[in-house]
Amino acid sequence: MRADQQRFWLVTSLVVALSGFFSIAGAADDLIDYAGKNPSRDELIDALTPAANIRTRGISPGTMGAGAAAPTAVVPRKVSFDQITFELNSDRISPKARALLDRLGDAMTSDQLSDVNFLIEGHTDASGSLPYNMRLSSKRADAVRRYLIESYSIEPSRLKTIGKGPTDLLDKANPESGKNRRVVFLPSEDRQ
Repeated sequence: MRADQQRFWLVTSLVVALSGFFSIAGAADDLIDYAGKNPSRDELIDALTPAANIRTRGISPGTMGAGAAAPTAVVPRKVSFDQITFELNSDRISPKARALLDRLGDAMTSDQLSDVNFLIEGHTDASGSLPYNMRLSSKRADAVRRYLIESYSIEPSRLKTIGKGPTDLLDKANPESGKNRRVVFLPSEDRQ
């Protein structure tokens, strides 16, 4: 295996491991994709409310046997936006993206979401090198976090970020598609 392939798999493994910070391993994703849409504040509140009632059944050691129920795991909800755009090869948020970020900030400071934590994922397409895309996606997620903190006084501890680069493509058949360049929000069950 070539050194760049080894680095790719190492970075991919690290990203997957860090993603587990906000999700339960093995749980299926509940994706809400707002690509090309213009969701209202109320739609955003509904989408960003943690999916506490969506559960999967799991098996863990020691749970098998008469009368033993398998534990349940909360399915992480992902809310994806391709409207949060950036200048080419930059982490500068485009003016067009600010309208959606303003609705997101308003929703996140609503009574319904005021104590919910979020993981903000930055994603890129597969063009360019993996190390470059990992850094760029991380910078973009950080830029969104900064914007929400500065514009809406959201407590910084409520917003964590991760750059996923091209490791979780939305359009796997077209790795360089613009659909893969997006920002994803994962509301966390861990409330403040």
